[in-house]
Formats: sequence, structure tokens, C-alpha cells
Amino acid sequence: MLIRKLTEADAQAFKNIRLRGLQDHPAAFGSSYEDELVRPLSRTIERIQGGSDPANNFLLGAFEDGLGLVGTVGFSREQGLKSQHRAYITSVIPYPKYAGAALPKL
Repeated sequence: MLIRKLTEADAQAFKNIRLRGLQDHPAAFGSSYEDELVRPLSRTIERIQGGSDPANNFLLGAFEDGLGLVGTVGFSREQGLKSQHRAYITSVIPYPKYAGAALPKL
């Protein structure tokens, strides 16, 4: 398994795994499957690139040989002078087979 920062080239794979998560666990998301389905890929690319604050927001993807993207996790760091040491996990979307699985040792 390879874990790396998502790039623009991963946009469709990220959108697909997000759509799957929205179908399987709609209550875990702030948006709906229907909204995400019609959202242009350009918005997904913008999200992958960190939106309005790419230095403090990013998405990581877990890639499995032969399967491609099998999970994602988003991070966001606070910007204030006294709070920039804090960061948040903003989203976790595992492919169903990997939900609850232990992460590989890095």
C-alpha cells in the first residue's frame, strides 16, 4: 500500500470513492450523493488542491496495487498565530474492504 498526497490526476478516483461513501453512509457527510454526483470535476480538483488555503489543507490517498485508490483522509491546519500548531482530520473515506483495517507500518 502506498500513501501519498492526492493530485489533480486522482480527481475522478477521489470523486468515485466519495460517491461510494455517500451511498453507503449518507449520515456521515455534510453533503448528499445527489449534490456530489452533479458537482463538476473542477470542484473536486479544487478540493484536492487545498481550496483557498493549499498550504494548510490537503488530502492523502491510500493506493493498493491492482485496486487504485482505496481510502482517503483530509487534513486542515488552523491559521492563527497561537493555534497554527493544531490540525484536524476533516474526512476519512475508506473503501469498504479496508474500513477498520490496520494501517501499514511506514
